Amino acid sequence: MTWHEGEKVGGYILGKQLGQGGMATVYLAHHPQLDREVAIKVMHQNFLDDEGFVARFKREAQIVARLSHPHIVPVYDYDEHDGQPYLVMKYVQGWTLKKQFIKDPLDLDGVLGVITAIGDALNYAHEQGVLHRDIKPSNIVIDPEGIPHLTDFGLARLASSGESTMSADMLLGTPHYISPEQARGVKQLDGRTDIYSLGIVLYELLVGKVPFTGDSAFSIIHDHIYTALPKPSLVNPDLPTNVEAVLYKALEKQPNDRYETANDLVSALTDAIKRSNMTELDPNRIEIATESLAKIRAEYNDELTITPPAVGIGSPLPKDKNGFKTATMYQMQAPFYEQDRFWTISGCASLLIIVFVSFGILLGMSGNLQELAPLLDFDKEVSAMDISPLLVFGANAYIEPYREYGVTIETLDGMPYIDVPYVSLSDLPDTSGDSVISLLRAKSLYTDATEAEARQEIITHIPNEIEVTIVYYLSAAQIALEMDDTGAAVIYAILASEEARSDNDIFTLIRPITLNFIYHNVANIRTINLASVLQSIEETGAITPTFAENFTNSPITDFATARNLLANGNTALARTTLLSITEPNPVNIEYNLLRAELQIQLGNADNARSLLDGILEDSATPEWVRVRAIELQNQQE
Repeated sequence: MTWHEGEKVGGYILGKQLGQGGMATVYLAHHPQLDREVAIKVMHQNFLDDEGFVARFKREAQIVARLSHPHIVPVYDYDEHDGQPYLVMKYVQGWTLKKQFIKDPLDLDGVLGVITAIGDALNYAHEQGVLHRDIKPSNIVIDPEGIPHLTDFGLARLASSGESTMSADMLLGTPHYISPEQARGVKQLDGRTDIYSLGIVLYELLVGKVPFTGDSAFSIIHDHIYTALPKPSLVNPDLPTNVEAVLYKALEKQPNDRYETANDLVSALTDAIKRSNMTELDPNRIEIATESLAKIRAEYNDELTITPPAVGIGSPLPKDKNGFKTATMYQMQAPFYEQDRFWTISGCASLLIIVFVSFGILLGMSGNLQELAPLLDFDKEVSAMDISPLLVFGANAYIEPYREYGVTIETLDGMPYIDVPYVSLSDLPDTSGDSVISLLRAKSLYTDATEAEARQEIITHIPNEIEVTIVYYLSAAQIALEMDDTGAAVIYAILASEEARSDNDIFTLIRPITLNFIYHNVANIRTINLASVLQSIEETGAITPTFAENFTNSPITDFATARNLLANGNTALARTTLLSITEPNPVNIEYNLLRAELQIQLGNADNARSLLDGILEDSATPEWVRVRAIELQNQQE
């Protein structure tokens, strides 16, 4: 059941929707008797049959309600409406640190103020035995007076409870900010897992970019566990050595090597800034960091990744007493995408030319390849701008007219998408059917307005041509993912696949790319809740109920649902979903990967081994599936 503006919920009158996550939707509401605005967080309908989720939601209320700190958003009440549990929280007017960073990065005093406030809030929570476990810029709200507030203890656990399992909890955090031990599924966590995440936030604020990025949640998590921290001063040369040392200590792989408390981190940072006589941060550090990290990765800089001799795909690292793979700053395994995904410059160029030729043939533009060839200089990093005329929006919408907005072309496992920066809505023209401008506006709406308005902007300006639409959907997926609207990101990736179904050649090319995106990102949300997100899109009037029904019945949607259920340990529903998949070929490789994971969770090791062996022996297996199958095999050993 969807709640609507004006509806009475307990003693509150419901207002507009403020946001939506994997577990709940947040509304603005008004209490007439107290004349007070509050935020109401309601659990999604599809949780109600699962006692575990309901119990967790109640526990969140109990945990957070006992916290009283000026920088922690308080919980006022807990109740149910039409059978749906909800929390009533203080409504903090303002914007998230994420939106602030996108629009106008904080100066040095602003960064120090945020880290000091949030560090003190964490120190207090940890003293109460409470972990946050999802520290990230979108969970930090800055009010109009510039005061930061820590919100969404939805992943909080009592530190002493030890309630954590590999299947249920390892992906509850956000990949870019998750600690190595949380990513591994370690049961006994303490406050230092939050300190690591706060360290990632600090790295991003100071350096200009999070240290680990990738095409999937899995690759990012892998880097947190195994890959050395990109040297901050290489990414941003203006960063003093003393401040760099603080980041290194906060982001140690082993908890015992980090700061003991959040206040210790804040004290060390304050002291390092004073000793360095540091007075400002480069306002252009985001652009500097983006360029530097790309160059570091392309050149295999030793400061980023130290690769031991004779390490190949699937080569096991040493294990600690708990059986988890370990790595030190001097014994690092290269991330899997660097080992087997052609991350050398020549390999990258080879992969790109294969994709370009394929798309050129499919789009009937092979004749344009000769014109493109002089643009590609394989002795240097290929410029995204050089490849745009051939592949992005066909021959009708080159990137050239949008250079002034900072629009670029990036690749997602070989598939190009349009990467757009934040541009104020007042600086953008009306879309008028222009898809690139629509993407720019959607990015701005995510930042300055609501998820619903951003989704409407995307859905109501879909291009007509199949090849153009596919790229458009993948671009929208990247924007939604960046803005923490993961449910919508997965939906756009599914729509890209569904759009390609009308052309078997294109579908064959695009399918492994979209399934890779779906597989890794849908596991990062507590529930896929596609129905809820799709309903919010349908309510814009941009899609029909028939379209929504076809989407819901899609085998790609079933794939996403099954993967999400498995990631959250719901084997019974995952099995039912997998049995319902009706692809023309019922033994598609990607689905067999899910079947293998199901057998692992059911304890059927022989069945899982047989499925994984079949995947690895099949020459048609996509590379990302092969990598994941090897990872699962190693876990079983």
